Amino acid sequence: MNLKLIFRGAVLGFFGIVCSYLLLYLGRLLLARIIGAELLGVYTLGISIVTLFYIISQFGMPKGVLRFVSLYLSRNKHGHAKEVLRISSKYSMVIGCICAIILVLFSDMIANRIFHLPLLRNVLVIFAMTIPFSALSANFVNAVLAYRKITYKVLVADILENLLNIAVFLLLFLFGLKLMAAVIAYSVATITVSLILLFVVFRVITKATEKATANIEQLSRKLVSYSFPLLFASLLLIAVNNTDNIFLGYFRQASDIGVYDIAFKISLLLTVFVLAFDLLFSPVISAHFGRNNMTKVRELYRSVTKWVFILTIPFFFLFVFYSREMMSLFGRDFAIGALPLMILCVGQLINALTGDCGSILMMTGKTKTVLWNTIVILVFNIILNILLVPGYGMVGAAIATAVSISSINLIRVLEIYFFYKIQPYTLSYLRPLAALALAIVLLIFLPLHWAVSSLIFIAVYFGLVYLLGFEKNELFIYDFLKLKFK
Repeated sequence: MNLKLIFRGAVLGFFGIVCSYLLLYLGRLLLARIIGAELLGVYTLGISIVTLFYIISQFGMPKGVLRFVSLYLSRNKHGHAKEVLRISSKYSMVIGCICAIILVLFSDMIANRIFHLPLLRNVLVIFAMTIPFSALSANFVNAVLAYRKITYKVLVADILENLLNIAVFLLLFLFGLKLMAAVIAYSVATITVSLILLFVVFRVITKATEKATANIEQLSRKLVSYSFPLLFASLLLIAVNNTDNIFLGYFRQASDIGVYDIAFKISLLLTVFVLAFDLLFSPVISAHFGRNNMTKVRELYRSVTKWVFILTIPFFFLFVFYSREMMSLFGRDFAIGALPLMILCVGQLINALTGDCGSILMMTGKTKTVLWNTIVILVFNIILNILLVPGYGMVGAAIATAVSISSINLIRVLEIYFFYKIQPYTLSYLRPLAALALAIVLLIFLPLHWAVSSLIFIAVYFGLVYLLGFEKNELFIYDFLKLKFK
């Protein structure tokens, strides 16, 4: 049963994502405490800029790898799948090197003339060296998912990369470096993980000796024709996600970026569950769509979205209720990010509760629709940032981002219904909402430390969800968990 397949992968994927997020936030906590909000802002702005070059160098190939490798494996064409990996790697490496050279050449202009931050130049030069390696890593991670060898993704991309980042940063900090310690650590971790994934994909996972029987040029054209529109869609989506940092860097001071980045990273925790289920949901969608089995796609979409709703909604409430306390963990200078955090959480909640709508559109070949969606949202986001950031700073950036994230996901849900008559929502969502309301009443009257109250709130909520009962598909997932951890 495909729900079992998805849930087994999601359990492992969830573990990897939780470990990744914990290590990421430990790293951000160390950066915030050690280098402060201003240098953290320069570091974050550097990552925002280089990320745009990452996406260009990928050329849309990662999603192409996921789709075509999954498709060819479902048809038992292992040679075709391996050839897709070779073709995508060549494209990403060549384009990545070109992008790295361009960033180095324009680093001085970007740092001094646009953002008026001289420290940013050296940051961009060092980050430029990671561009081709980051492009390869994105392909290899999606190859691992397509082969359903998620353990490698968890161990290497989720855990090892973050551990390396933290370890190298602390080592270099002992030698007196601050901002450069963070930049070098990020770069070393990115390059190392890329080389490890290269070995894993071509020496461990893809052992098939079968050669592709199709014409290599034809296979390459098919991959490029699918991936190229996604290059623009991915670039535009990354632009949407980084427009806030770019405009804060242009209109405000670097410390605002540092505070805002922490608020944004905390809000991303609300997407943990949808990302976990997405790890195996995307390949299964591609396989079922290739067999024209839309009934299964509908069933998977509905079941996964419901569980994401159940798991996400209590954490949304806690992040809003205790926003100031959570921001203050990173230092007193970061407490001013409480309101931006609350606004961003609303956007990320809608992102999580609309389910895996983006993957459904991409895995079913609606790449042009994805592209036009992102163009519209990017223009909308830029207009909102221009109107709101100069006068309202971090709050304005948060509003622009939350509205943009919410809008693009709601549009995707409507499009899926228009194309396939699929929608994931039923009246059964009222049960977890009732459990949430009862748990909130208890939380309000708990005179305890916020961390202790949060733990009690979560325990009460999930206890009430269990007592209020599950539907058939939800019971299957519960039974699997019971057997898995008995």
